[in-house]
Amino acid sequence: MKLTERMATFLDEKDELLSPQEIEEEKKWETEFQKRRKELEREKLKLEERKRQSCSRLEELNNRWRNIELRRTSRSNMRRTATTLSSDETTAPALPERGSTVL
Repeated sequence: MKLTERMATFLDEKDELLSPQEIEEEKKWETEFQKRRKELEREKLKLEERKRQSCSRLEELNNRWRNIELRRTSRSNMRRTATTLSSDETTAPALPERGSTVL
């Protein structure tokens, strides 16, 4: 006997083992199972989309924060350089003007 014939025989035997009410109950459960499976698949897709959006938002915020920190560091370095240059000018000895004599 081929496998398909054995399966058909098995299915026929299974149908004979169940009463019409049990067969109807099996169909209801199968329908409910399919409905819940589809619902779970939809929920999974929603969650994946939310996760993708959250990751995208987090990456955007990280980039913004990194840029803010870079600008802050750059400004701080510019201030430090400007302060260093201005203090160098005030502490440097004054050179005599041309033509004047130093006593």
